[in-house]
Amino acid sequence: MPLLYISLVGSLFWVLWVYYRYMANLSLEINGIFWVFLYLGPPVTVATLVSFLVYPLFTRDTQHMAQIEVTPDQEPDLYAFVAEISSALGVRMPSVISLTSEVNAFAGPKRGLFSVITGDLRLVIGIPLIANLQVNQFGGVLAHELGHFAQRSGQILVMLTRDVHSWFNRVVTEEDHELERFSKNAATELGIFGIFIRLAMAILVIVRFIFWLFSMVAEAICCFLMRQMEFDADRYEARLIGSHVFSETTREMFRLQVAHEMAVNELGLFMREKRLADDLAGLVHYHRSRMSLDLLAQLDAAYLARETGWLDSHPSTAARIDNVSGEQGQPLLANTQPAHVLLKDYLFRSRQVTTQYYQVTLKDTFDPTLLHSLGELNRARQWEKSSIEALSRFFGGALSLSRGPAPVLEAPETQAAPDTETLRVRAARCRGEFETGLPDYLEASKRHQALFSEKINRLREQVISTSPESTNDQGTLFASPAVADIDRELEREERILESFEKVMTRRISISQAYLEHKDWTPEYGDEAGWPLWAERWATSHALLNRALPHLQNLRMSRALLARLVEASREGEGHADIDRLMAFEKTRLHRHMKHILDPLKGQNLLFDDEESDRDMHDYLLPYVPDTQSALELFHAATTLLEQFHELRGRILGRQCRLMELIEQKMGFTVLERLWTEVEKDLIY
Repeated sequence: MPLLYISLVGSLFWVLWVYYRYMANLSLEINGIFWVFLYLGPPVTVATLVSFLVYPLFTRDTQHMAQIEVTPDQEPDLYAFVAEISSALGVRMPSVISLTSEVNAFAGPKRGLFSVITGDLRLVIGIPLIANLQVNQFGGVLAHELGHFAQRSGQILVMLTRDVHSWFNRVVTEEDHELERFSKNAATELGIFGIFIRLAMAILVIVRFIFWLFSMVAEAICCFLMRQMEFDADRYEARLIGSHVFSETTREMFRLQVAHEMAVNELGLFMREKRLADDLAGLVHYHRSRMSLDLLAQLDAAYLARETGWLDSHPSTAARIDNVSGEQGQPLLANTQPAHVLLKDYLFRSRQVTTQYYQVTLKDTFDPTLLHSLGELNRARQWEKSSIEALSRFFGGALSLSRGPAPVLEAPETQAAPDTETLRVRAARCRGEFETGLPDYLEASKRHQALFSEKINRLREQVISTSPESTNDQGTLFASPAVADIDRELEREERILESFEKVMTRRISISQAYLEHKDWTPEYGDEAGWPLWAERWATSHALLNRALPHLQNLRMSRALLARLVEASREGEGHADIDRLMAFEKTRLHRHMKHILDPLKGQNLLFDDEESDRDMHDYLLPYVPDTQSALELFHAATTLLEQFHELRGRILGRQCRLMELIEQKMGFTVLERLWTEVEKDLIY
């Protein structure tokens, strides 16, 4: 395949040589500018094609895995353990051991192909494996990777095949690079000669298809070789730890990979709050430890059911287990202690690797002051869990986070608060009204949501047949009779909702009054901070509630803009479609600014810790300008999702506090949890 690659490039020059031999015979018969055009045009086409074919050979992937290299002096037990396994397998000891944050381990050359030939190899170990596996399981994983060290000829062949595949793949996939942009600009600036550059780029489409076929063949060959090497390395592993431990370790590796995905997803939430876990392996361990037996059974079933595909670099689990069946193992790896005993200071190494991971992935945006211990993050996680549960119980799934008015802790009244017994009687009456009216409220919420969705659909149908002059500046198109009927029905449902929401507000206000009553004395240390937290959450919630009318307008404007983009692409509508889209983009941008601008400089307060991140940046750090419809649409979508999530988190904390206060007043916690329908209502 490399020869085919080179032959194609060479054939282009051969075609050019034949062409000029032919042109030499015609040069006396062709005069003027036409001769220049025919004489100089083909070299432009060939040069462009050759440039595109040769360019990928001089590009390389610049991404590197975050690694920390450890020496024998730093981790003598780990090196001794690896040396013992290397000796048992009869393979060469790796010259370097590195630690990484991945849930994986691999053996490879220290410095490319030359290192494979000389035997100068590196062993890379994912520290989550050290944190979660037993010594015998961990040793089996290392035996597998060290088994690859014995496959020198196979490694050389795989590396060569990988390089060939990489050449073809870059020809096929690398379209938006400097050469591409230069060629497009040159085609525009060279006038008539730009035709030949465009011709070359058109031919390149065909060439890319041919090389896509080459790429698939190279990938299939490489994956076949790697699967055979995996079978061979599995036998090295099973001969040390036995087929039974091999089977369990293989399953555990898959579970850890799932736990790693959970941990990385949770990091995204922490990062939005300007918090980073200082121990990624510990975070993986946390998520692995919380997997239920049902989830583990589902993961094992899915993992064992997977079949081997043509382009899989690893064989299926069932095939791997069958490949090593009958292997008994050796006493060398009978140790069932946690593998982290092999490190001098596991926590230090794990934090060191985690910091390196952030430095590589976040680059200049990484700030070491954002690192928090898992204990701190776990407390925050417990706040989230208990808040969400309290929200579901306190309102019985009845509160929509996308509409208002919503209950907010009001400032205490100036007159003297009633005594605690009076407050308890009022709370009992209010809770009774709440439980009685809850079913009707849920039904009204469903009807309101259905009507609002119908209104948006009607406006979507209407928008492409209207004009900018038929819109108002406040938010929507001038209503048609059908939309006006829906608005009247919405008003009726809103009166029902608002009546019940007043009961919600009274219920919270009574708890607030009890919290601030002079006769009530905190019994526990944390309770002393409740009034301050309640005030902070109420302030944050009030700011979000003021944005609710703009949020509904944002939902409508976002839907209309999406319909206009569709109409523009499909050629629907009339001559004013572009003007109307420009108008809708401006309006959507204005709604986003109305929501976000009041939140600038308002601290994000989830617990008793101050945050230096404001609510504006948490919801949407960057508001795009009005030029790009797609950017605006995606930003509006993100804002809606983040707004609901933030409002739910803050309101959940209020509900958690109110539940505790109602318990002090002598009431039991309402046990009703969300149904699937109620979850849809809230989100």
